[in-house]
Amino acid sequence: MKISLKKLGLSLTVVVSSTLVACGNSGSNPISKYDGIKLEDKTNVQMQPQTIMPTNLFKVKDSTGANQLTFVNFTEGQSSQVLVRIEKDPNVSAYSIEMIDFSNAERPTLVPTKDASVYAIQWNPPVGTIGDGQLSQQFRLKIQLVATAAKTQNLIGGTSIVELGVMVNRTTAQPKINVTGIDASTKVTEKVPTVFTVDVTDPNNSPKLPEVIITSYLYANTEAYSADVSRAVFYDDKRQVNPEKIGSNTYRFYYILDIDRLPLDRDRVGKEVPVATSVGICFLVRAESGVGTLSNQSQVCAKGIYAAQPPTLTYVDAAGTAIDTSAAAIEVKSGVETVLTLKVATEHPLSVISVSKADSMIASLTGTKSIACSYDVDGKKNQQTCVVKWTPACVSKTATVSLTVKADATLDTKTKSSSIVRTMTVVPDLDACPVKTAVKGGK
Repeated sequence: MKISLKKLGLSLTVVVSSTLVACGNSGSNPISKYDGIKLEDKTNVQMQPQTIMPTNLFKVKDSTGANQLTFVNFTEGQSSQVLVRIEKDPNVSAYSIEMIDFSNAERPTLVPTKDASVYAIQWNPPVGTIGDGQLSQQFRLKIQLVATAAKTQNLIGGTSIVELGVMVNRTTAQPKINVTGIDASTKVTEKVPTVFTVDVTDPNNSPKLPEVIITSYLYANTEAYSADVSRAVFYDDKRQVNPEKIGSNTYRFYYILDIDRLPLDRDRVGKEVPVATSVGICFLVRAESGVGTLSNQSQVCAKGIYAAQPPTLTYVDAAGTAIDTSAAAIEVKSGVETVLTLKVATEHPLSVISVSKADSMIASLTGTKSIACSYDVDGKKNQQTCVVKWTPACVSKTATVSLTVKADATLDTKTKSSSIVRTMTVVPDLDACPVKTAVKGGK
């Protein structure tokens, strides 16, 4: 059944009115029973003014005071400082400053300077602050400044907290190296170990030791061939201490260059030269610091000496003094014994000296002759003395003869040879060879 809103409103009005009339007719006051209670007078409460503590009394700027400072930079493993200038409200006459928060266990320090408004943020970020594989690490630093004296009382206690970014960068300081014991003047012989050292100075003061890196030498100079011997460089692990600490941040590494077999030398067009007695040798060395930075690369070169060297042949007199065979021919008398002493030697102690076909070398000499060779020191065959005794046949006139002696030096499978020529003039000797028995031409 539909009810008209107008009718519904009228009905409600009638009901409410009836109720009020009924209450009024009762003649009662609902709060009359509380007439005996005395009410207190109203208190007029006045609001006290609140002191609002200012928070913008201080600013942290760069050392010049021109720019607002938002971040500072440090380098891992290096002690440094950043100067900051405190700009305060002119009504503040004194203040305190402290670092209240830093997002790392190792933290910087605030140090005052001669300028009362300038402070130094000092720090030496320890090596390892930056994680592996990262180039930098960022932290947050909070500085709290509190006004301790001011022209107006309400400024005292005013606090500013300034947050700065702190960027720690991985160090770029390079280690330095110094190679001793081998250089361009050093002679390195096959099968004879050469000891040398590499001193590494690591400026990063890292607890991790630096490392030495030996790399290959790439031959590119066609004017002067040098062979790569990097594979013949060995870390001397027989030493009890290697590397050896010789300074606060300097370490000495011991190495051995031990070449078993040198490659043959080459000429300008790259053709091998089998008769060469030496060949240039090189390798490259550099160092890596404890934090991964690399030193400049150093090229180490020396002179490689083949173990089998051509022997040196030298004639000596009775006193052992060398005789210059390039000078004029020596004079010998026919019918008179002449003794020639020849020294044959090579530097390598393991080389074996031999005078090949000694008897055939003196076969061209007329008269009586002999040659005898013996090693100078028992057990060593790299030094030998040969004595030629010759009594020339009688001649009626001067004759010139030459004696050629060839010697070999052998080491392993390599043999090097050299020879010497001695020119002699045979002159007649009437006492040893009467004229009637003289043979024309010395034969």
